[in-house]
Amino acid sequence: MAYKNPTPILHDEQSDRLIVQENLAAEYTPYKNVYFSFIDVLGFKQTFDDNKENIEFASSFKDAFQYFSLLMNSTRFPKSDWNSGQTSDSLYFYTDRIDYLAAFIKIYSHFSLYAMSQDVFFRGGIAKGGLFVDKPHQFYGDSVIKAYLLESSIAKFPRIVIDQSTVSDLIKENNISDFLICEDPPKRSYVRPFTYMSRNELQTIVNIPAEKLFSIDEEKWLIIEEKIQKNMERFEFDDKNYLKYAFLQSEYMKYKAAENKE
Repeated sequence: MAYKNPTPILHDEQSDRLIVQENLAAEYTPYKNVYFSFIDVLGFKQTFDDNKENIEFASSFKDAFQYFSLLMNSTRFPKSDWNSGQTSDSLYFYTDRIDYLAAFIKIYSHFSLYAMSQDVFFRGGIAKGGLFVDKPHQFYGDSVIKAYLLESSIAKFPRIVIDQSTVSDLIKENNISDFLICEDPPKRSYVRPFTYMSRNELQTIVNIPAEKLFSIDEEKWLIIEEKIQKNMERFEFDDKNYLKYAFLQSEYMKYKAAENKE
């Protein structure tokens, strides 16, 4: 028997949309009051375009991302209560537990110092809201949108800006205030760009031998300072980017001045 094409059928678009929505509802689990952190490499596209043939440049990003994965894969809190990952030049973390978010901020503060020593700088946002999750890396929700907007529109400088709802919850946590600059609206609250945490303290959060953890001494501080200064010189006539590293230099000088007083 000769093959005969099936008779075309016109689909009702509204019915199709309803089916898609039903499928999404069946596959994605809704969560309320999730803390979502979206963190992006500062000026990645421009830096990448300027260094396409620079092998050392690519290596520094690889090392930074690998160290982030090492830290997050070695955390001491149950994997069932949080998730993190990397997509392109962006990092994310989410949890519905404020104590785990506080621990993540400490981990990030340590990681960021290592990244800066590799000439890799980040900015981001942390926001509280709803989240729909299928697989750990498949999600959507207003917590993601708000965190992204904080990163892309509000942070401006190399810092992690936190929405007021999350700040209010974090203030109640012990041993986290030293990592935050909390300001009432209309000013913005954010994670301090420079906060030192000993390897012993870090090991209460991550299960990694001390010798595998980044150790920052005076030489490493000087490397970070040099990286910031180098970028200020690079963007001397680009005011938008210059101000980003000028902000970091200002925060660094404040940190060192406070450290010398102790």
